[in-house]
Amino acid sequence: MNENKEINNDSNINKDQIINEENLKNLRNIIIGSYDNKVQYLTNNQYKIILEYYINNNQSNLEELNKNILLYIIAIINSYIISHKKLMETNSDEMNNVIKFYPQLFLITTKYLNKFEMNQNNIKLYENSFHLLENLSSLDFVQIEQNYLTDFLKNVDKFIMNDSIFVSICVILSKIIENNYFKPLITQNQNLINKLVNKFFSSRMNIKIVKILLKLLIPLTHENETFCKNIINNANNFSNVITSCIRQYDVETSILAIKLMTNLILNQKLNDNEIIEKINNFPIILWSVKILLDFLNQNKINLINNKINCVSSLSNLLIINEQFRIHFVNLKGIDIILKEFKNLYSEDEIKKIEEEYKTFKEQKSKISSDEDAIISNETVLNKNDEYKTVLLNCLFELCENSEKKEDIKKDIMKKNEFKIIIYIISETNNHHKLLLSAILLILSLSRGKTVNKKELTDHGVNILLMKLTKHPNIDIQIQTTNALCNFLLEEKSLSVEIIKFISKLKEIFLKSTHTKIRFNSICAIKNIFYSVNSKNEIKKNIVKKITYDFLLDLLDDNDIQIQIQSLLIFRVLLFKNKEDIEEVFNNCKDKLLHKILEKISNKKITEEIIIHSLYVLSNISNGSENQKKSITKPFLEQIVNLVNHNNIQIKLVCLIILNNLFINEDIKKVILEFTDLIPNLEKISSENNEIKVNDKFKIEYQQIKQLSIDILGIIKNKKT
Repeated sequence: MNENKEINNDSNINKDQIINEENLKNLRNIIIGSYDNKVQYLTNNQYKIILEYYINNNQSNLEELNKNILLYIIAIINSYIISHKKLMETNSDEMNNVIKFYPQLFLITTKYLNKFEMNQNNIKLYENSFHLLENLSSLDFVQIEQNYLTDFLKNVDKFIMNDSIFVSICVILSKIIENNYFKPLITQNQNLINKLVNKFFSSRMNIKIVKILLKLLIPLTHENETFCKNIINNANNFSNVITSCIRQYDVETSILAIKLMTNLILNQKLNDNEIIEKINNFPIILWSVKILLDFLNQNKINLINNKINCVSSLSNLLIINEQFRIHFVNLKGIDIILKEFKNLYSEDEIKKIEEEYKTFKEQKSKISSDEDAIISNETVLNKNDEYKTVLLNCLFELCENSEKKEDIKKDIMKKNEFKIIIYIISETNNHHKLLLSAILLILSLSRGKTVNKKELTDHGVNILLMKLTKHPNIDIQIQTTNALCNFLLEEKSLSVEIIKFISKLKEIFLKSTHTKIRFNSICAIKNIFYSVNSKNEIKKNIVKKITYDFLLDLLDDNDIQIQIQSLLIFRVLLFKNKEDIEEVFNNCKDKLLHKILEKISNKKITEEIIIHSLYVLSNISNGSENQKKSITKPFLEQIVNLVNHNNIQIKLVCLIILNNLFINEDIKKVILEFTDLIPNLEKISSENNEIKVNDKFKIEYQQIKQLSIDILGIIKNKKT
């Protein structure tokens, strides 16, 4: 940044006639008093000359600076900054000639301050200068070099001399920390933190300072445990102060105080049980749920920012404990939140949503074409969409965490406003944060009872989710594929639709490098196989579309979880049915068996892979005589060895396989060649383990013991 950049002056006005104490004093009075006068001195370049002097003379020696001249110039510049928006509308050409120098004003102003000692004689200069900086911070194009801003934040606490400067500094800091990079620079300034915290606990706070301070403390306390501890070290005092703030007649102050309180609680919830125990006993917390819902229900909130803080605070309260969630539901919170959704749409928009909703239901059997464009909206999240996002998040917390979530989900879905949520994910050009919140809520609604999933599928939600898998935002891709995993497990569509889904999921897997997206897409494919397990023709058509080679390649994927999903798919394809087994064998018998043998022989492979590989063999062992014979001696050797494995599930499935294979006399002879088998079986069958009632492997232990006894019985009969 060139702080000494010259401003060209094309007017015939003599600079010396303007830049003197008397003239500047008169100009200040004239300009501040009239908008028309501002325009006049803008158009005749006098304002430009004043800016030029202010910017280009900041390097003057201390003795040459006239404090009064600075005060008058700062007042004039501040007057123009305050009227900036209106001047841009009416005099854009003239304003464009001067605003290119505005980014320098922050830097120049603080450099001027460094030339004057911080004392009562100069307090007016400091107040006016920080008032200018406060107003400058509201202009988005005002940027400051990072190094300088870092130095400013390290030393900003030294400038706090009175309430006026304190307020200005809070406003400036609130703007600066919109960039998360600068937050630590503030919270690491212990002197500044002490002043902020002390002011918060001051008994003489006025409403303006309360509001300004709360707006700064809220973002600072977000996910910042250390700073939160600085505020609530004295929990009792915290309770008194926060209660006083919440009881203010001013709605905004009350909302902000509750927002700060919930931030503090969430940051300490899992870290300091003593403080949390005290905080959770504050009646004000439970009362806050009612306060916030009343504000919404009675339309007491005018500003959208306050509505956003109100609903995000409700979400925080719902996270804390079940008592607050019950209180929220009893106070008709769901109705109020859904009504807020509806109020964000005009009557014409609601009619459009109703029409679109009918279309979703009527065309649910049609999948979106590949030509359907996904529009990525990378603009700043507008306030209405941000409000919709926090409303969705609030409902999501209920659906995820409440002990009565099934009833809550039913309640949400039967409301007419639920159509709006479906409509949100249909509009793919919505901001990605809004889309993501809607997807997460729908995912949560689909968990649990099948009826919810069926209703959502009837509305064409699975079609809309599939379309959103093409969205460029990675989080949306993750959650849409995650949701599809859930929906497709219950999918009862016709074969032509399923094949289209399968093709798209395979394409997603092959194109993506993201671990979660790759897993979700294969998991969704696996769930499709589960859903059509009893429909052999559909299964055949699906496999033809994705190919056995693709499924076999998955068995060698670098991701263990992908390998497991592939093994689960083969378990479905070999579903204890001779015809199913023969279908697989006709296409990939040798390759499949080779890969399975590799896995159960590999001592370094995970136990989960071994378990699912053995279950593939278990299904084959339940086939025809010829199919059983495909489990040859190398397989049997590994199975017999694994009977003695410490893992209960591995032990169990090995015994299931052996029990199935003992029916075949030829295989039985091969098995009995392994001399360790009988001693191991006798040991298992004679074990008298005390199994606890709540032991999750109780049934498995009983099955293992019984299978050992059964196999020994077969062997004994053979010998006799």
